[in-house]
Amino acid sequence: MAGLGATMNRTMSWSADPMPEGVVLDALLENVQWDREARYWGGVAAKVTDRGAVSWAGGARDSGHKVYDALNNPDTDAGMQIRGRF
Repeated sequence: MAGLGATMNRTMSWSADPMPEGVVLDALLENVQWDREARYWGGVAAKVTDRGAVSWAGGARDSGHKVYDALNNPDTDAGMQIRGRF
């Protein structure tokens, strides 16, 4: 939630880091796979357990930053992963 909130903050008039010209929040988020699955979120916002499940036990600062980066940079490895483009 921290990464999503920080991304949404970029749309506010007071943001110190506004969205780039022509980028809108809806388009940035439309292909994100929000399902709680390791293939999308493992290594980004969650750790994969020995059984292949995801564990969200990490800290908000670390996970939030990773999610923020993945959401805002769709062409990176993490950005493609959370969008199901492996």
